[in-house]
Amino acid sequence: MFLDQFGFEGVEFNELFGFDPELISCVPGPHLALVFCYPYREKAFEYRKGIYGQLVASDKGIVPKWAFFTEQFIANACGYHAMLHAVLNNLGKIEISENGYFAKMIEQFKDKKLKSEETEEIEESTSSQCSSEDFVSRMTDFFSKISLEGSETDVSGKIDHHFIVFIVRDGHLFEFDSLQKFPRDCGPSTNETLLLDAGNICQELMDHLGEISCSAIALCAKEN
Repeated sequence: MFLDQFGFEGVEFNELFGFDPELISCVPGPHLALVFCYPYREKAFEYRKGIYGQLVASDKGIVPKWAFFTEQFIANACGYHAMLHAVLNNLGKIEISENGYFAKMIEQFKDKKLKSEETEEIEESTSSQCSSEDFVSRMTDFFSKISLEGSETDVSGKIDHHFIVFIVRDGHLFEFDSLQKFPRDCGPSTNETLLLDAGNICQELMDHLGEISCSAIALCAKEN
């Protein structure tokens, strides 16, 4: 439903029933992203805070130039951010329909009298001459401004469940968490092992939290 309404074509979401290789093999590929949902309680907050705090301390807390990344400032908006992180970090493999909600949403915010330079950036980002990296950079700025409308300074204590996303880029697995300030490099991976490698990280999180009430879906390219 999300993909169709937004006008993202050539891809679909498929449910994962577990992270065992046999279960992963049942999910049709190619696999573009893993979206993982888990209960977000105090134990989860402290655990995640420690992981990302270590990255900041070691000067690894940066957003790569290629990455579309937005922070979450509204409670229970993590699903929305997760879908955008999954899709817009796979631009080269996904078509965007001019008649979809995504294109219409851009036009809608243009009508809200954005500053002239912002409007120009959006128009440039949707032109055929704009590179994928330029598009991602401009869309990151654009959606960051949007997400700040009606925002709150701290939403971590108002979330019941949380979504995070994993994608592979340049031979590395990256985790996108909208409650953080940057995506996390989780180490070497490939498109073929994306679900298995991301699944290992998700399983580690589940084991640490003692939770089994989690779910996962994979963003997959449709077979022609």
